[in-house]
Amino acid sequence: MRWALALGGLGALTLGFLLWWQRELARDYRRSVNPAVALGTAAVIAVTLAGTLSLSAGASAVDAVGRGLRPWTRLAEARAVAAEAAASESRWFVHDAAFGAGDQAEFGRLTSRLDTLLAPDGRATAGERAAYQDVAVRYRRFRADDTRLRSLKNAGNIDEGATVLTEVGRGDVAFDFWDFATTLDRLAQGQLTGFTTRASDARAALDGWPAVPAGVLGAAAVLVLLGVRPRLAEYR
Repeated sequence: MRWALALGGLGALTLGFLLWWQRELARDYRRSVNPAVALGTAAVIAVTLAGTLSLSAGASAVDAVGRGLRPWTRLAEARAVAAEAAASESRWFVHDAAFGAGDQAEFGRLTSRLDTLLAPDGRATAGERAAYQDVAVRYRRFRADDTRLRSLKNAGNIDEGATVLTEVGRGDVAFDFWDFATTLDRLAQGQLTGFTTRASDARAALDGWPAVPAGVLGAAAVLVLLGVRPRLAEYR
């Protein structure tokens, strides 16, 4: 939007100068219209209006592209961290207390990182926030399963803990992690697709710029120079 306003302002200044110049020529040389200057004025009006409208129409798409791939890269990192967390949880369960302490610390570090990566940024839309919230709900289920698993192992219920870790039903680690991970993958793919679409929209909105206006204004400037200088004698 800033560029649209800047182009509109510059076009208005140029238009004002050309109108002033046309008036001065008419007053000093007693001719109502200079065709070359009139043509240049028309070109400035056309470029200013078309450019301002195009940039305004594409402003939202350009602004959205400004977010870049950052949301997708955060989610891609979250997916990798989640896989590491699930692996450290499994290692903790099969290791003895000495090795398990390190696995538990690693799990805590990884889930802390996940808490940060799974939070939407301040520019997320309402639809994106709903998708992030869906992922967060499934992530909390996985964390609840982990709490249950650790409670069972600490109580010596190894067989029941193994069932919770490996079975594929709601409330079991394997299933709830799969549910969380696939939902996270869908969100990440949606962010990537959204970026690609917004980039394409922004490119389409600005198609032909600045080549077209530069060509039009350049041609008008040449015509003004060629048209005014030879005809100055006509105004005397």
